[in-house]
Amino acid sequence: MRLLIVNCLFISFKITIIFANCVSNFPENSTGFGVLSSTFNNITYCQYLGVRYARAQRFQRPILHQPKDREDYTKLGSVCPQMNDFNYPTAVIGDEDCLFLNVYTPETSKKRKQLLPVLVFIHGGSFTIGSSTFDVGGVDLLMENEIIVITMNYRLDVLGFLRYTKFNITGNYGLKDQQAALRWINRYIKFFGGDSNRVTLMGQSAGASAVNYHLYSDQSSGLFQQAAILSGSFLSSWAFAYRSDYFAEVYLKHLRITSREQLVDLNIENLILVNGTHKIVGTRWIPAAEGNDDPYPFLTSPPQELILRKRAMDIPLLVGVTLTEYELLRIASTVKLNLDKINVPSGFNESIWNIIDNFTEITINSLKEAGTINKTEDFIRKVANDFSMNFPIEHVVNAITSKGHSSPIYAYRFDYDGKFGRYKNEHFKPGIASQRYGAVHGDDLSYIFTPYKVDDALKNRDNYRNEWFVYEKMSEMIANFVKFGNPSLEDFDWKPYNAESVQKQFARIDHHLEMKPNSLMDSTYFHFCKRLYDCIYNFNCSSMDQA
Repeated sequence: MRLLIVNCLFISFKITIIFANCVSNFPENSTGFGVLSSTFNNITYCQYLGVRYARAQRFQRPILHQPKDREDYTKLGSVCPQMNDFNYPTAVIGDEDCLFLNVYTPETSKKRKQLLPVLVFIHGGSFTIGSSTFDVGGVDLLMENEIIVITMNYRLDVLGFLRYTKFNITGNYGLKDQQAALRWINRYIKFFGGDSNRVTLMGQSAGASAVNYHLYSDQSSGLFQQAAILSGSFLSSWAFAYRSDYFAEVYLKHLRITSREQLVDLNIENLILVNGTHKIVGTRWIPAAEGNDDPYPFLTSPPQELILRKRAMDIPLLVGVTLTEYELLRIASTVKLNLDKINVPSGFNESIWNIIDNFTEITINSLKEAGTINKTEDFIRKVANDFSMNFPIEHVVNAITSKGHSSPIYAYRFDYDGKFGRYKNEHFKPGIASQRYGAVHGDDLSYIFTPYKVDDALKNRDNYRNEWFVYEKMSEMIANFVKFGNPSLEDFDWKPYNAESVQKQFARIDHHLEMKPNSLMDSTYFHFCKRLYDCIYNFNCSSMDQA
């Protein structure tokens, strides 16, 4: 009995020590208690998990949370409601009370005289799935590079992006949640040892398109000072809903919903699962333009209009893609472009599809005759990938630089095809149609955050030499961008993409690092995508008629 009491006292003392090392003291005697952890190199850092940043009622704006009394930051908060599987959903997971973030800080952050720079990460997942831990295997090397890292939940799917004016549902709640998180960080990060004037906003895939939106949002201005856009663009067809009211009407009719009250009272399973994998043809729960129905709209114009009439924040930018993105995956159609023919701008003329089909056929035949491609499938896969990913990213960068962006823009292409690449080796493995070398969509994240194979890699370092090299370099370059606004290393001078004195160039990241001239703009596929884009979104098909 006496031994048991001693053991209990020891455990209690140990927990107290852990809390004492990871405590945030807010105004008005409020305190948040985190957990002491350590990297795989035994460097200690603090995890503040499940930090509430806001509350929100269904289909309403988030209300910022003010820390009160003693707040427990020792376990993750609930994920936002979503399908348990993107492709084959059978249930809904998560809770609507989900507006939490996680803060990871070097243990000494609050003891320093100088506040640390902050990296805020917005996860991807097609605005449909994901959470604050999505694609974040850990933050080990980022902690050792002495920056603060923050990840967040935001509302997804119908709850995050349904817009229906008749029910006064303004939409973009997921983006408004992200903005609320940025406001919370701006107000409270100093109590974790972070500098609110040195915040870098980084997103990947759908998260990258969200960062795009924040770059053009007046309400987000001043909440971050740098941005990193990885494999995503708000100009992609999957990133903006042109017919949000139509999508809502199709969805509500299927549910037999006739009032806002019915929709608000509907159980979460019926609300989300009924739309799993687009069972209701044509629905899209993604960002949309708001109108006068919201006194504080986040977005009032399609992104294609924004880039023409407005300047993005003039701040340092880091833009990245992977070598193959989705190009190696099996695609639905191998004989023709399988474009989204529902989510198009209002006023779109259906006859345009005939022009596009004819132009596509002429281009393919021309490339075959020239020996550039062997099969139609090669062209379709390349264009489908470029039109969805590479062209929209390049187009955004060109639009930003054309308006006199004075801050540096750094670009990279992540080529390395290694064992840490979780998407190619695990997530996308069943759908890989080609074994060609090259990282796929999402693989670069495994070299920024802690890789999923880190345990085996620590035991067998010799088998992962190149992986360790790329991981260490990549995480250091990201950290350097966060700290200095420049991702260069001591032994690698990373030139800005928009430098006036040199040709546009990007950093090629493989088992070695090098600067490469940008050749994407001169490619046949890029020019095809540009004509396709102008025809669909600007109604300018003259270049196709002349083909």
